[in-house]
Amino acid sequence: MLDLVVSLVSTLVGALALLSLLVFAVSSVVFLIRASEHKRAGSWALAAALSLLAVFVCGAISRSLDDRSVASIEDHSGTARTTNSASDSKPGNVHKRVRLVLDVQKVDPYGRLLAYVYLPDGQMFNEVLLKEGYVQVATFPPDVRYVGRFKAAQREAREARAVRTPC
Repeated sequence: MLDLVVSLVSTLVGALALLSLLVFAVSSVVFLIRASEHKRAGSWALAAALSLLAVFVCGAISRSLDDRSVASIEDHSGTARTTNSASDSKPGNVHKRVRLVLDVQKVDPYGRLLAYVYLPDGQMFNEVLLKEGYVQVATFPPDVRYVGRFKAAQREAREARAVRTPC
């Protein structure tokens, strides 16, 4: 619930930052036009400055909220709840807890969480996907803790596929 509130507030603050940026652009253009006509433009300059300040403040608040949401993932003992299907209302859905282990970087440049996922039975889900041939190894330094393990799992999957499908 808290994550939803933080996400909503972050979105609203981001929208306010965009609105402030629009006000900055308009007031800057009006200021330049009025100044070029040698008319009084002090209030437009003040509006531009204040709106730019609002952009920086809203950006800082939004960034702080985003950092807090990542921290809340770490603070919850690295577990997450999963389901077997997209709909929780279907009978037979089983909720399982998985363990998330972070490497050097917590998020990628797009804000996505970077984690190794361990299933309740102790298997690393990332490795399971490689062994079953659903994914390929892609490493991005400095997050290379299991690169050797992942390449071995990928090699196993390719060799198993070559044995199953003769030329």
